[in-house]
Amino acid sequence: MDQALERLGHEPRRGEFLFESWRDTTETARLITTYVLKFGAKDVRLAVCGDYLWVRLQSANEATSLLFRRRSPITLDSSRPLSA
Repeated sequence: MDQALERLGHEPRRGEFLFESWRDTTETARLITTYVLKFGAKDVRLAVCGDYLWVRLQSANEATSLLFRRRSPITLDSSRPLSA
């Protein structure tokens, strides 16, 4: 059973798109906008899930998920003030 579930987790599913290579925020926004227009999404939800940005697009009759791998989080030195 575990092996079957593992295999299912790696198979592409209709309505799900995975973007593994990192993109800058401009490219990510452009891709999201393209899919919003393509699917006629009326509702867009975003969530950070571990190393990924999950975007859920809901149109009148279908839902689509976009998953973008995030760049490693930036670690800030809290002993230094942020500069403008």
